[in-house]
Amino acid sequence: MTPAPARHLEHRFTAMATPVVLRLLDPAPAAPDALAAAVEAIHRVDTTCSRFRDDSDLSAVNRDPGAWHPVAPEFSAAVATAEIAHELTGGLVDPRILDDLERLGYDVDWSLVLPDGDAPVAPRGVLHRRRPPFRAEHAPGRVRLDGCRIDLGGVAKGLAVQTAARLLAPSAAGGLVEAGGDLAVVGDGPDDGLWNVAVEDPLARGLDGDAVAVLAVRDRGVTTSSVRHRSWRRAGRRVHHLIDPRTGEPGGAGLAAVTVVHPDAALAEAWSKALFLTGADGIAGAARAAEIAALWVGADGALGASEEIRPHLLWSRDVVAA
Repeated sequence: MTPAPARHLEHRFTAMATPVVLRLLDPAPAAPDALAAAVEAIHRVDTTCSRFRDDSDLSAVNRDPGAWHPVAPEFSAAVATAEIAHELTGGLVDPRILDDLERLGYDVDWSLVLPDGDAPVAPRGVLHRRRPPFRAEHAPGRVRLDGCRIDLGGVAKGLAVQTAARLLAPSAAGGLVEAGGDLAVVGDGPDDGLWNVAVEDPLARGLDGDAVAVLAVRDRGVTTSSVRHRSWRRAGRRVHHLIDPRTGEPGGAGLAAVTVVHPDAALAEAWSKALFLTGADGIAGAARAAEIAALWVGADGALGASEEIRPHLLWSRDVVAA
């Protein structure tokens, strides 16, 4: 007897310093090949855009950011996405924060960052408040930066998730790609055709926090910027990886996390970071002005939401203020 085809197909692995999950619903015969292609695509983004690999395109470009460099298509795409994100967010997403990340102690792979270092933090040498817009020169198979080193971490992860989801789409009724705080879904989900996505409580004590909300989405990216997992102490103060390019310091005063729903996971990632950096006092107005579907958790645990996210809001722990 021929076994019935699997209604679910799932693959888990690690890339981009985070667990990755690929899931297909009602997979077609071509699904295993699509899964393999999606895994390969994520690994290519990881290996070309990691600043912790000496052999990555990013490391080569950062060694001489004013010169032309031969690069893989994945790296060119990540740089182009960073340019788009920079423009859309008014400069709040700026890959030229690498010097500041390293100055604050995030100069090695995250697994090696000391959680409580006592080394003094050097003052920022140059304040880039009037830095020109981020631009790179592109040619077939080549890229040249504007002379400043860059970090592509968040943008690259969002791009990898979105690319993988598109590769999965033709091979099943629905598909999901999740990598850390970045997620993309395509096609039908298991919950009345939708995908129910829990938003973690960034203030919960446990490793896996309770949910503060559940979102119902289809063909969307859902990303969260939070300081729950990537924060550390330096010279007696708490710092984190979400750097405000206007100051060179960790931003997001009064916020614990921001979640964004957007048709593109890479841009969802960019907007979640940009809105986080506006802080608790500015996020409602910024989300409203940009018409972004956003949900945020304040440092005091209070929930806030934009009007655009309410159609996706299936459940929330508390009454959500605009």
